[in-house]
Amino acid sequence: MAIDNKSATDFSILREKGIREFRVIEAIDSLPIPREMKAIMYGNIKYESGNSFDINKIEIKNPGDNSIKGVGLFQKTGDTRSNYINYLNRRNAKNNELNEVLYYSDSMLGKDNISGTYLGLGYMQDYRNFFQGKPSAERGGKNGIPRKIYQPVFEDMHEHFVNFMMNPKREAREASMGTRLRYSRQALENIFTN
Repeated sequence: MAIDNKSATDFSILREKGIREFRVIEAIDSLPIPREMKAIMYGNIKYESGNSFDINKIEIKNPGDNSIKGVGLFQKTGDTRSNYINYLNRRNAKNNELNEVLYYSDSMLGKDNISGTYLGLGYMQDYRNFFQGKPSAERGGKNGIPRKIYQPVFEDMHEHFVNFMMNPKREAREASMGTRLRYSRQALENIFTN
C-alpha cells in the first residue's frame, strides 16, 4: 500500500533519518557554545552527511577516485579522523552523535589536548574570540584561502569554520560555501532560536 506515492519502506527510511537528525540537534543543543556556532555545526553536518545525519556515513567519491574517504557526520579524514579516535579512546567513549559534536566543541573551547593536534592553538583561540564577540587573528594564505580577519558575525564565523575546521579543497570549498551557509542560516532561524 502506498500513501502519497510513498511505500512503507520510504516512510521507514524517512522516520529513521528524522530520528538521526533529532539526535544530532539534541547533541548540538547540549553544547556550551553560542547558538550561532550551533547552527553552523548543524548546517555543516547536514551538508557533509548528505542530509543523512548518519554517524557512520562514508563519503561517496567519483568512480576511480581512490583518495581517502571521509567518515561520519563531518566526513572526517586523515588527522581529523585519527584525532577523533584518540579523543574517544582517552574518554573511553563510543562513536555517537554527542561525542562527534563534543569533539569539535572541545576543540573550539580548548579542552582536552585536541587543539594542539587538530589545527593549532591559534585557530582555536579564534573560536573562543568569536564566543566573546571579538574578531579572529588574520588567517588564510594556504589552500586558496584569502588572508583576512574574520569578524564575530554569523557569515564570518561560518566562513572561518568551513575554511579551517572543514578545510575542503579549494574547488569543493568554493562550490559548497553557499549551500553550507544556507543550511546554517536556516538552522539559526528555525532550530537554534533565542
